[in-house]
Amino acid sequence: MIFLYNSILFLFSIPILVFILFRYGKRSKTEFFYKLPERFGIYKRGIYPEKGSLWFHCASLGEVKAVEPLLRNLRGKHKVIITTMTFAGRKYSEENDLADSILYVPLDFSFIVQKYISFFRPKCLILIETELWPGLIFTAKKNNLKVALINARLSDFSFNHYVLLRFFWQRVINSIDFIAARSRMDMERLINLGYSGRSIRETGNLKYDSISLSDGFSREGFGFKENDLILLAASSRNGEEGIILSAWKELKKKHNGLKMIIAPRHIERSREISKLAKNLGIEYAFRTSKQKQCADCLIVDTFGELQRFYEMSDIVFVGGSLVNKGGQNPIEPAAHSKPVIFGPYMQNFLSEAAILKENGGSIQVRDKDELTTEIDRLISDAGYRKSTGVKAREIVEKQKGACNRTLEIINSIIN
Repeated sequence: MIFLYNSILFLFSIPILVFILFRYGKRSKTEFFYKLPERFGIYKRGIYPEKGSLWFHCASLGEVKAVEPLLRNLRGKHKVIITTMTFAGRKYSEENDLADSILYVPLDFSFIVQKYISFFRPKCLILIETELWPGLIFTAKKNNLKVALINARLSDFSFNHYVLLRFFWQRVINSIDFIAARSRMDMERLINLGYSGRSIRETGNLKYDSISLSDGFSREGFGFKENDLILLAASSRNGEEGIILSAWKELKKKHNGLKMIIAPRHIERSREISKLAKNLGIEYAFRTSKQKQCADCLIVDTFGELQRFYEMSDIVFVGGSLVNKGGQNPIEPAAHSKPVIFGPYMQNFLSEAAILKENGGSIQVRDKDELTTEIDRLISDAGYRKSTGVKAREIVEKQKGACNRTLEIINSIIN
């Protein structure tokens, strides 16, 4: 089975590489080619592995942040290794000292994963959310590592595609020793995919426990006045910014003190967004520019400040949801007591979006007209705006506890 998987992966590796080069261009230098030897199990001098480490594999920044409370609890008691797919996840892990070793994950060929395991000799492999990499899992089990999948989720898209090759994925997931699913629906999907159900629990979503509120800020330092009303478009995607900016410009005619922050999902798109603003006649400034005082719209071109922008904003639109990208995490703005708006495409965060919407902490819109109407309502009615934000925060508080439940599972595996 693993030989067949390696062969298929090799056949597809060249077209995948070509796709990365053409699709992501300059971004591929940091997302894939930065520290490229690590992806082949080649490590520089100065990395000193210690047998028995806990190996956490996180796809990107969102998964790293989700397990941050777990890592802080485990550090000092155990040696911890983090591997990531993306530069942003790696950079955040390094800046916040989340592990003893922080690396890119090896390519999923079993012989490359074997080099990694032979070098680091970890005790267990802990995968986050949907990181079901057959090479990692099969090779880990071959080396007698315990394997756990925590905060496990299967979106509609993922489940429907996995089901097409159920005979294969059933073998993959049944090589996992314990699954901590973040919702009842995710647990049932994993069982329907073929997991035996012998070691699976619904533990809740770690992201409710991982919210870190900002430690103070000054609106003036970002070019805004204290009495400005700020709309934040968080983690916006290509195709959304034009809609959001057009809606904001229309609302600006009615609400003169309305300001805008756009924090794109990929900051290298900030110049592209500035052209949209310029074409619409909107005064803008980049986060990194020195002169911001006259700008109506702040375009974020820096990493790691989204929590601050959640805190200083009054209304938050969650991106990736007006275009079919699956949406982004609505929990973080909700934890900051902000009314949350998102579009129709929230399939990657179905349970989070549903519980916020059902309990009055969020508003779902279908298009630009509904987006404009709902933002106008929140601006015009301060009481409604505040109560929606309070409900959002209450929902987040009620959902906490996944961290302690997941820690119990990890401790039972490694002890």
